[in-house]
Formats: sequence, C-alpha cells, structure tokens
Amino acid sequence: MTDIRTQYLIERAIDGNLTPEEQQELQDLKTLYPELESQISAEVNLANLMKGQASASFRPEFHAKVMEQISREAENQPPVFDADFVDRLWNLFPKVGLPSLGTACVFMFANASTAAAEIPIIDALFGLPSEQLQMFSIF
Repeated sequence: MTDIRTQYLIERAIDGNLTPEEQQELQDLKTLYPELESQISAEVNLANLMKGQASASFRPEFHAKVMEQISREAENQPPVFDADFVDRLWNLFPKVGLPSLGTACVFMFANASTAAAEIPIIDALFGLPSEQLQMFSIF
C-alpha cells in the first residue's frame, strides 16, 4: 500500500524532514497498514547503505569537479529555444499543414457523401463507429 502521498511521507521520513503533522499522518498509516513499517525500514536501510557507499567511493573534490564541468558544458551549448527553428516550422505550415487539412476534409466529406442515410453523420465523416470516437469526446 504505497500511494503517492504515502511514498512522499516515506521519502521525507528517510530525509528527516517530516513536520509534526506529517509524522502523525505517517504514524496513523503505520497503524492502519502494519506492513508499511517493514517497507519503511527497508527503504531507510537502503538509503543508509547508498549514503555510506557514495561517501566511500568518491573523493571530496569530485562534486566540485562535476559541477564545474557541467557549468563549462552549459556555456558551450546552444540555447534551448531556437527561434530560427520556430520560424522555419511556421513557414512550413502553409506548405504542408494546409494541404493536409484540405485533404483530410475532402476524405471526410467523401465518406459522408457515400454513406447510407441511416448512418449517423459522425460515423460517416470519420469512417468509424461512434463508439470508437467516444474516447475523443470532450463532453
């Protein structure tokens, strides 16, 4: 039994950041679900094991070197928002988007005109039964 809220409380307990209200909430959950205690202790043991291995496997200056390298790489990267790309995409829309939209409309109306009168218009336009189109309904 670990929903999002319970997992959030467990993670905050592992970090030692629970407020008194959250501590009470977690205690209430432990009372309701006794198996939660073993899950929490297993996650605490795993977190402690990982903390112990991390400090033993990396030299103290490792973190500083990594952050320095990240900063250098970030300076050399192009900006995330490429205005030229957006302009090219916008200029491509009339050449590709509008003909595609027109073609889709032609096919929809061709389906509607060839369908029998007893078929609902939505079925005829898309060539699918209404039941399959219900998943796309916004109502």
